[in-house]
Amino acid sequence: MINRGTTLAFLSLALFSITFVVAAQNKVVVVPLFGDDPKQIANVLVVAKQNGDFTSPVAALNSITDASKSNPYLVAIAPGEYQLGTAQIVLKPYVELVGSGKIVTRLIASRGSATDDATAAVIVAADNSSISNLSLENTRVNTSSFGIYSEDAKVTIKNVSITMENGPASGFHVGILNDTSEVEISHVDIDLSDGGQQIGIFSRNNSKVKIDHSRAESSAGSSFQYGILGFNSETTVNHTTLNVTGGASRQWGYSAGGSASGTTPHLELNHVTISLSDGVTNDQLGLELAIQGASNTTVIRNSKITVDAGSAAFAAGISLLQAGHLEMSNTDIAASGASGSSLGVTQNISTTSTIRASRIFGTDSSIFLGGPGNPALAYVSDSFMEGGTNLGSGNFRCSFVFNGFGSQLDSNCASGP
Repeated sequence: MINRGTTLAFLSLALFSITFVVAAQNKVVVVPLFGDDPKQIANVLVVAKQNGDFTSPVAALNSITDASKSNPYLVAIAPGEYQLGTAQIVLKPYVELVGSGKIVTRLIASRGSATDDATAAVIVAADNSSISNLSLENTRVNTSSFGIYSEDAKVTIKNVSITMENGPASGFHVGILNDTSEVEISHVDIDLSDGGQQIGIFSRNNSKVKIDHSRAESSAGSSFQYGILGFNSETTVNHTTLNVTGGASRQWGYSAGGSASGTTPHLELNHVTISLSDGVTNDQLGLELAIQGASNTTVIRNSKITVDAGSAAFAAGISLLQAGHLEMSNTDIAASGASGSSLGVTQNISTTSTIRASRIFGTDSSIFLGGPGNPALAYVSDSFMEGGTNLGSGNFRCSFVFNGFGSQLDSNCASGP
């Protein structure tokens, strides 16, 4: 028997959902889950167009004053379109913000700021908070505009769609920005278009980020465009697609950087697809590794990077710029179309790579190794190098490597024996 005014939480493991029924108002909210081990929920606030506790998620979050590890909250948003204007959703620690699905729960905002901080975000995450099952659209009216921002926080973002468009040409626009945070991102779609500098996911200042089964696309930006940008951060990306196209300046699928004085960054890509196309000018880089420190290793497995430079001057599938090591296996790299040079892989001095069971194509060079001085070094085995002649003054160590005609190359990845 349900007493009047009492909230009943009914768990259906077979459907992987939680159904919340509030008897006094006859309200039902169905919240999909990803797992079968849900946490016990102490407090539930329902946001709905009618018959909810609140009609705005902003008001619902602002009403919470006592959330804690032992007293967590769930803010459940019913289906509908919620106009936020320039208002901001600020999460509290131990609060989960859950929509009814990213197709049916839509948050519409025009939030931005003149500064590169939390004030520019539509949703500001908190430590031990999560955001799931909703879509967020921001029309970006100011210099800096972010979809979701986290700082010094442990955050989970899953089953979320973020769309940002029509920002000012001088703007700095980011789907998800992680600053000194530990963030898990899964089943997230990010679309950026017609703005200034555009970044799907940006992680900085010793953040630790895991990205699974997600997609980030950036198109028609008037300045730099990135699928993902990381600086001094540890990042693992699995089963994710990055598409960057039609930018007026430089384009990167993924750019990873780090200073020698910062925490040693680490990047691992597994089953990742990166695609760049229709560049207009300057560099078009599928994966740029500008991570300082000889001890750093970037790992790429079972992935594909394709760069079609359009009318841009330079294209590279992978650009290894700073001292460090690249380990790559079962990966397909292709770069073409640049008015200057198209290189499959390019390595600066003081870099090394180990490449196994992969295919590398660059119209002008499959692999370019920098030198002299401290020359770059590439160990290549059981692979195909199908592009132009390998260039540079670095050193090759090759075993069972074949060109595009099926001829085996010698131990220096030069002409066949």
